[in-house]
Amino acid sequence: VDIFIAFNRNISNIQKKFNAIMRNFLNSKLNKLEQKYGPVSVQLLHGSRDYYRIALSNDVVVEIVPIYNISKANQAVNITDVSPLHVKYVRKKIKQEPKLINHIKLAKAFFYANDCYGAESHLQAFSGYAIELLIIHYRNFINFCKAACKWSQLLKKKKCNKIFIDIENYYKNLSHALTMLNKSKTYSNIILIDPVDKFRNVTAVVSDEVLIRLSKACCKFLNRPSINF
Repeated sequence: VDIFIAFNRNISNIQKKFNAIMRNFLNSKLNKLEQKYGPVSVQLLHGSRDYYRIALSNDVVVEIVPIYNISKANQAVNITDVSPLHVKYVRKKIKQEPKLINHIKLAKAFFYANDCYGAESHLQAFSGYAIELLIIHYRNFINFCKAACKWSQLLKKKKCNKIFIDIENYYKNLSHALTMLNKSKTYSNIILIDPVDKFRNVTAVVSDEVLIRLSKACCKFLNRPSINF
């Protein structure tokens, strides 16, 4: 469970204030949490902003993250600030098409089971948001698998054509997008334009190794569907 603590944009050092808030919270509430859930593990983790991970004994992990309260992506000081806008976008799409939610859950389980899930840069895999967008784009899990099954063949071509997905149609084509995006965000062979920030590639960290692993898993699943996937 991600909990975002949103600060007004006129506050200069939200990390310092956030740490103070969390210390007060843990001093006053930790005993109550342990009485209700048993032993509680608390970690201060370092990222683009430091955040707290609280692991409860019933296998629930809560991550509490400081952000600035913004209404548009270009107001972000840090990429984490955009996260609530991502949630808002996905919820809007699910409201329009409620069946998407179960296809998203299924897709996330599939990515996780096949070692293709993880936003951390060292994993070079797909974030949860990226998976949500893929299902929104392809409308359901099977359609996604059919499309992804072709990716490994595409990547084997001598002149690789990048996989290009632009749900909100910000760009005329891939070439147009590549002229507008920061070059450092286009090395991945999948370009997935963020619907809330047209200058961001959501899958910029995804490696060819992960793309091919996912593609092959989709092919195998379509050939012989099984819960084992």
